[in-house]
This record gives sequence, structure tokens and C-alpha cells, in this order.
Amino acid sequence: MKHQPSDIAPTFEFISTNARRRWLPWLVWAGLLLAAFGVDWPVAHWVYDRRPATPRHSIEYQNGPVSREDTWAKIVKWPGDFRFTLVVAALVLILHRDHWKAAGFVCLAGIFSGVTSIIKWVFGRTRPLRPDESPGWNFFNDGPMGLFNHQDVSFPSGHAALAFATAAALSVLWPRWTVLFYFLAAIVGLERILENAHFVSDVVAAAFVGWLCVKVILLLAQALEKHHDRAGIDAR
Repeated sequence: MKHQPSDIAPTFEFISTNARRRWLPWLVWAGLLLAAFGVDWPVAHWVYDRRPATPRHSIEYQNGPVSREDTWAKIVKWPGDFRFTLVVAALVLILHRDHWKAAGFVCLAGIFSGVTSIIKWVFGRTRPLRPDESPGWNFFNDGPMGLFNHQDVSFPSGHAALAFATAAALSVLWPRWTVLFYFLAAIVGLERILENAHFVSDVVAAAFVGWLCVKVILLLAQALEKHHDRAGIDAR
């Protein structure tokens, strides 16, 4: 039986639409990161110029308009702490219908976000410090040992990556609350910028890492499920 062009056209349209949907998130992230790099120095100067006359902390890069010693800053930054992720996982264990599976998913997202330590070592970007004197990028800083002992490197933000990984995992479990989850993660990133600990691109890159970690976990879970199903069919 021959197919008419009208029968084939919808198929090609469907494939084209799916391809666009697959590429769209990557294009959006690329655009956001490029825009963030474009505003890094203006924002860093703005934050540095608004630091208090009397430093509130001995660590210079944490003397922006927001101090790490501020109680509200500590609270806002808590989603960037793995202990917070564990608390969230415990709540998920109780509230979500998949219980252990869902809680494990949240924990795994947080663990995967730890890849930021490797990325920081690879790029070796220093924190804003004094914007006019920042030495910038030091790739593979301190050689192999720098992987285990890197300090004052900022790309990407570990706090923000963990917060966004947790948010991405929760948005999979409860899609209707996606905006709220990502909003809370974004607040963590904003606090890191205003504390003068990170550039804008550090936070955007961290958000991408957190989102990507969850995507990788879902792909791995899907591959394992297919392998399990195939093994079950072969056993028959």
C-alpha cells in the first residue's frame, strides 16, 4: 500500500517538533550563561561598591551588602546545605506516594551535584574579591592535588548547584510546585552573589549543573528499567 504525501507529512512534523523540544532547554541554558558572563563584572563592581565601611567578616570576599553572619542570610542559604537536602528527603519519604524511591531520588540528586567540586578544580576561577584585581581563571589549579584541596574558587557555586538539584528533583515529584521550588533555589543563588562570594555566571552555571544532574539520574533510571524489562523478557 502506497502512502500519500499527506500521510507522511504529519510524521515529519512530529519528528521536527520533538527535535525542537529536545534542543530548546539546551539553547535556553546556553543563552542564560552567555548573558550571565556579560553582566559578571558590572554586578561584581556593584556588589563590591556597596559593601559596608566596616567589614562584618574577616574573609574579604564575604563582605558584600549581605554578610554571611546575617541570620536571615544563613536561613536563606540553607537549601544549599546537604543537611537541608536530607531533611527534605525525610519529608518526601513521608509525604510522597513512592516513599523510599522518591526520597532516594532527592538524595541522589544532591549527591550528584557534588560534581561541582571537580568543575571548580578544572576551571579554577577565583571569587570576586576586589573586582579590579581578580586574577580570573586558573585551570586545573595546583595540579592533581588541587582536586582535593582547592579554596576560594567559585565556578560554579556549590550551594546553588545543590539547591537547584534539590529543586529539580522536587519538581519531578510534584510538578505543580515547580515555580516555588526553583524560586527558593534562585534565592540561594542571589544570596551568594550579594555576599560577594560568586559571580552571576557562577550561579547560572550551578543552576544548569543541578538541573543536568536530575536529567542524568532520570536517564539512568530509564536505561536500568529498560534493561530490567529486557532481562525479564529474555528469561521467559
